[in-house]
Amino acid sequence: MTVVASPAKARDTRRISQTVALLAIVVFVVSASQLLPALVAQSGASNPVPRDLVTAFLLNIALILFAWRRTAELRQVSSQRDAAEHRAHQLAYFDEVTGIHNRRWLNDLIARLSSSEPAPSALILIDLDRFKKINDLFGHAAGDELLAIAAARIQEACPADASCVRLGGDEFAVLLTGASADKRASARTAGRLIEELNKPVYVANTLTAIGVSIGIACAGNGGEEASSLLRRADVAMYEAKRLGRNRWAFFDAHMASELKRVVKLEAEIREGIASGQFVPFFQPIIDLATGEVTAFEVLARWMHPTRGVLEPAEFIEMAERKGMISDLSFGVMQAALTSARSWPGRLKIAVNVSPVQFSDPLIAQRIMKILALTGFPPARLELEIMERSLLEDLGMALSTITSLKNAGISVCVDDFGTGYASLTHLHSLPFDRIKIDREFIASMVDGQKCDALVEALATLGKGLKLPITAEGVEADSLRSKLIELGCSDAQGWLFGAELSAKEVVLGFGSRWSDLTVLPTAPDDTAARPTLTSTGT
Repeated sequence: MTVVASPAKARDTRRISQTVALLAIVVFVVSASQLLPALVAQSGASNPVPRDLVTAFLLNIALILFAWRRTAELRQVSSQRDAAEHRAHQLAYFDEVTGIHNRRWLNDLIARLSSSEPAPSALILIDLDRFKKINDLFGHAAGDELLAIAAARIQEACPADASCVRLGGDEFAVLLTGASADKRASARTAGRLIEELNKPVYVANTLTAIGVSIGIACAGNGGEEASSLLRRADVAMYEAKRLGRNRWAFFDAHMASELKRVVKLEAEIREGIASGQFVPFFQPIIDLATGEVTAFEVLARWMHPTRGVLEPAEFIEMAERKGMISDLSFGVMQAALTSARSWPGRLKIAVNVSPVQFSDPLIAQRIMKILALTGFPPARLELEIMERSLLEDLGMALSTITSLKNAGISVCVDDFGTGYASLTHLHSLPFDRIKIDREFIASMVDGQKCDALVEALATLGKGLKLPITAEGVEADSLRSKLIELGCSDAQGWLFGAELSAKEVVLGFGSRWSDLTVLPTAPDDTAARPTLTSTGT
């Protein structure tokens, strides 16, 4: 193993080596000036040259060779250290995909500006609107290519003194200072960014367009923290999205309340995860032929201390944006498996896995740890993986799914039909079930076009010899259609809404073995569809 010396130690050692070499050369010159005349004088004479003079001369030659070699070694070590420092700096402050600076560098830059003389600055936050769809459709490599093109266009559209940064994912930022940070000047820069990023681009030999939403936050002096500036620009950017995308918006006074809401919500979600406020609810999945309950899908609900029970629309997006989704989801999973552990062994528990969770290479180990902690049988767990999660890295997806399957866990493709997965993906990965997305099922009530689409998806599932579950079934008229198309199972308000663990036990009572769900069409006055046990 090569050990790279610290800079100070390497400099000291190099100075010592150079000093030794210099002294050795001086001694060599002195001894040689004595030895050579003696050799000439003694040539042909009987008196030998003094031995100590010869020894000193030879030792000096050896010392010079040693010092030269040591200096060369130190020069190599110094080069290695310089290369390592350069690599560490690149990893710390530059984005590997695009080559431009990263979030850490931006934070440091804003901190330096905050500690210097007050100066106007403006932060432009850029979000690529259609990046995820393009990334899902063409794959991870095409997504990286698109990000690199976007970074180059951002640099071209900005003033020469602008600082361009990739924050992560499909988000970029531009920090303007001085005259460029003036409101009008920053608006002109935002306009050029929209113009550049809306130009068509070739990705994976396909002409496509990106689209962009931009938020701008201005700071009147250098005393603002990076987190505060980014938050304000983030609120303005989401305002631009709300107004229709492909536009920019400044953070202004009326957005201050929204910023407070966002900051408060983020803090409440973190507190909620820590204190166990996110709990599992269970929606029944029934066998279309018999009406029997075969499984329950776990749905996260937030038992908010002041606002009551909140659905995922209130917190999932924020949890994903702020990197909290894995802790939230795994906490709900553990609570669900603990509650369902004592339920009949024929009932499976289906748990959704977000794309963020699935991209974690240690997801299989984390799930196995939860199974060990709860004592829940792996054979009763079914993981629902979104179709678009499979597109980024087929090799990693295969490895993860294989690990889960080897542990006895079932794996289902969720939201089938929305993620553009190819037949190669579906054929290569060992799935146990396909779930057709609720949007396709709901649209069957209105038109035959969606009937044909669902029929095509069902035919594909049958060709792969996989059972098919229909999501979002709310009309009784769909039941016979779904059976005709080959769907084996279904879930939705027709059969039952989500229930807490306590409601499941109270509804089922001691009659787990003969439980069926009677179809009950939802209406505005019904609190919940009814679960009924046969024979009661």
